[in-house]
Amino acid sequence: MGKKSTTKIIEELKRSRERLELAQRAGKIGVYEWDMVKGTVWFSDQESKLFGKPGKKITKPADWISSMHPDDQPRVNARIHEAIANKKRYVGEFRIIRPDGNLVWLKSIGRTFYKDGKPMRMVEINYDITARKLSEELLKFNAEASRALASSLNYRKTLSQVAQIAIQHMADWCTVEMLDENNQLELVAVAHKDPEKVKWAKELRAQNPTDLN
Repeated sequence: MGKKSTTKIIEELKRSRERLELAQRAGKIGVYEWDMVKGTVWFSDQESKLFGKPGKKITKPADWISSMHPDDQPRVNARIHEAIANKKRYVGEFRIIRPDGNLVWLKSIGRTFYKDGKPMRMVEINYDITARKLSEELLKFNAEASRALASSLNYRKTLSQVAQIAIQHMADWCTVEMLDENNQLELVAVAHKDPEKVKWAKELRAQNPTDLN
């Protein structure tokens, strides 16, 4: 009787796991677990896919952190440790850089489990919000660019402002070219996230002019 009951329990657990995995795949939701005692992490299959590492076994917290955009790492680390210290749920958004170079935005919700007041492990779910973030950035760009274009009749000044706005919301670098009276393209604005590379961008455009054909 006991053996039959155990078999039944195992079967029910298997079915529950299969349902959960199906729901995760359908919702593209990854699960991440950090064992603070052992100093190890566990990735679900869907989590590995979100990080662009399908089939790769990830066991170290450093592997998770290293995939995160460098600009987001300090903020996320601080928020997670603050949530652990205050025994609150962690909620955040951050960017990851996949091995193929693609940048993806993830939403993260985590809960820490304690024993005798000591944090033992944290379980998080992550899901892709890239499309939403891109839409938000595009709306911001359109609004700010419209204000810049309406602020002055000096087209060089306004287009330079638009180029700066573009690198804040949707690009690493931006150039604006216009046809001159000789029907030739003239570079009227250039901006780069790294100010030191503006000169390089201008030289690159001079060496590789746009072919109108």
